[in-house]
Amino acid sequence: MIKQVVMMSEPFDNVNPNDIIKWLKEENYSEKSLAVALALVNNKFWWIEDDLYDYEEDSKEYEEIFAVVDSWGKLMKEVEKKIYGILRKERIYVPKKEQGSIRSLIPFMSRNGYYDAGGWWIEKDD
Repeated sequence: MIKQVVMMSEPFDNVNPNDIIKWLKEENYSEKSLAVALALVNNKFWWIEDDLYDYEEDSKEYEEIFAVVDSWGKLMKEVEKKIYGILRKERIYVPKKEQGSIRSLIPFMSRNGYYDAGGWWIEKDD
């Protein structure tokens, strides 16, 4: 059975990208810390990314939100890149384009305690 999750509120509203970067460095970019970071950053990015559609592209509000979304998006790509490096060393196929890349992340995330719940990385209960 596939579990799906509906987010009811913004995930990790008291954390910023710099907090994640600092923590990853403290954890020496361990495999587990990369999985935790990807779950947090991915969930945060896709939650706040939707806010962009509330404003006109040339408005001040849009530009402010875009800067925040962009910082989370860049961090998400950095974390994914480190995970893809691990997967490539294990000879796990990683698509060259972003399209379909979530499938290649599933084994990594699963072995580190997460599952894909319809677009959100959720910590396993077991």
